[in-house]
Amino acid sequence: MKIAIHPRENSFSDSWTELCEEEGIDYTLVNCFDNNIISILKGYDVLLWHWHHTDSKAKLIADTLMYSVELMGLKVYPNYKTSLFFDDKIKQKYLFESIGVPSIVTNIFFDKQSSSNFLSKTSFPKVFKLKGGAGASNVRLINNISQAKEINNIMFDTGISLVSSHTSDAKAKFKKIKSFKDFIEKALRFPSVFLKKRKLNKSFNKEIGYTYFQDFLPNNTYDIRIIVISNIAFGIKRMNRKDDFRASGSGNIDYDISELDTSIVNKCFEIKNKLSLQSVAFDLLYNKDKVEFVEMCHVWSRKAYYPCKGYWDSELKWHNNLDFKPENYILTELIKGKL
Repeated sequence: MKIAIHPRENSFSDSWTELCEEEGIDYTLVNCFDNNIISILKGYDVLLWHWHHTDSKAKLIADTLMYSVELMGLKVYPNYKTSLFFDDKIKQKYLFESIGVPSIVTNIFFDKQSSSNFLSKTSFPKVFKLKGGAGASNVRLINNISQAKEINNIMFDTGISLVSSHTSDAKAKFKKIKSFKDFIEKALRFPSVFLKKRKLNKSFNKEIGYTYFQDFLPNNTYDIRIIVISNIAFGIKRMNRKDDFRASGSGNIDYDISELDTSIVNKCFEIKNKLSLQSVAFDLLYNKDKVEFVEMCHVWSRKAYYPCKGYWDSELKWHNNLDFKPENYILTELIKGKL
């Protein structure tokens, strides 16, 4: 079996190439942006490409390319169904509602007047989100009608940049600094990160012409992230940032989820199977005594999950120790024809 891998630093591809080297699996690094990529891939059996949601070039062609390559007879990751709803909360709202996923009440409007009418009658706080972004970027708590009107005007008049500036969330970022050495390291990185963000902003159009408001669920000190790959599931609790309602991107992780009701895990398996996804990561919050789905994606920050204490199989049996890299399970299951 011949495997083609598009490399990207600090992505799943690092682990995939390491596994291929260790196991003697025949692989080649390819450039999915190559004009001749279709002819290059002839003779291969598998294509793997962990593309990033802030890569404007990848967002332009990735879905179409992977689907086209599938038509050539190759196994691909991610396939079209798996990546279709990636980094698009608007699509996910309609998906969840269509298949009956117990999700947080979400209201989306595509004209200013309808949005204004909703805001004049609703209660606060509400959570405002842009359709894209990870790590709780582009997420704001709207506490009153005044703030709501302001964001409504911005979204229908001037728009908001999808890529947040490096100075956004400055207070939260400052709180993460644990030492003077850490402060110096961040200060030295600032110019390069600033230039990178500036370049990214030029790659994406502003988000404009819609509003996305989600009900705020109080009294949550963490959210739950459950990842399902093929026939296994594992997860973490992501603790909220200090003095903040957001958990994603906090970097404060609790790996003990032993008290989690397995019916929640079972629901994650059910949704994954119903949608025929190769992998999926669900974010969940408590709404009083029940759990509701917030959003989903198909990839994750790989190293954050290496310390997971174990995993559930599809029969909901718990297995101690996650003694393999989850992203490598994608490759091995793909080779076996199970993904």
